[in-house]
Amino acid sequence: MKLNRKHITEYFKTARERYQIHMNKDALYKDAPYTKDPIFQEWRFCNVHREHDKVSNWIEMNVRQLDVDYHRMVFNLSLCRLINRIETLEIIKEAGLFEKWDTRKARRKLTGLKPLVGAAYVIKTPTGKNKLEGVLYIVKKIKARLRVTNQSCPTTLQQQWEILMKCQFIGSFMAYEITSDMRHTIFLDDARDINTWAVPGPGACAGLSWLVDGTLTSVPYRASTREVSIAAMQQLLECSKNEKYWPQEWPAWEMREAEHWLCEYAKYAKVKHLGMRMKRRYKC
Repeated sequence: MKLNRKHITEYFKTARERYQIHMNKDALYKDAPYTKDPIFQEWRFCNVHREHDKVSNWIEMNVRQLDVDYHRMVFNLSLCRLINRIETLEIIKEAGLFEKWDTRKARRKLTGLKPLVGAAYVIKTPTGKNKLEGVLYIVKKIKARLRVTNQSCPTTLQQQWEILMKCQFIGSFMAYEITSDMRHTIFLDDARDINTWAVPGPGACAGLSWLVDGTLTSVPYRASTREVSIAAMQQLLECSKNEKYWPQEWPAWEMREAEHWLCEYAKYAKVKHLGMRMKRRYKC
């Protein structure tokens, strides 16, 4: 897959601007607007580093650091990403459900809570079940799957993703989100494929398409193109080691950043080059 050098330059330019916004917001002496870029001023974009997002930060501080075994950690992080809302996760934490899961207790604590889950992910639950019962059903299936398979801790992110893909109602995207959390635990913090493997989702494929030919559809989202897409993301990761593209005093990229920013870059390109609108506006 041949990437357009001009588009690579813009890809990293937007990443640098978004990271500068993150730093400006953290600086006490900086006031909004945190950027002069009108697109970033108007529309909501995720951080370059997923770990800087609010929910990921909460999960790091409250769940990933727990002294639990491998199976409990996978279960807890699956629960976190299915919920993906700090207010709900706080209730789960206060109820002690990360240490010992109790479905009846969870139902009692969460019934009537609105919203129950965050808006970042689309959660598909079994037909006929409301959101709460759907989430409880899915985590029950995950727990059962982990118990039945008696799966030992894998050594790579890809292996962890493949394990999660066998769980009912956990698709490729959600399995990758949970795996990305596992990467920041003691179980997979030294996985040998951190800088060589990722799962290109629909947004990443749209971003790669733009890098190739200025369209959003030339790199289809399907398993047959995953290998060549990963190779393209490895090219971007290599570029991130060049001062021309990414300041080397800033936090280094991994394959997760290369994949993650492709999604955000696709959004940016839609607005700037195609005159399209995004779903969520930016709130200072």
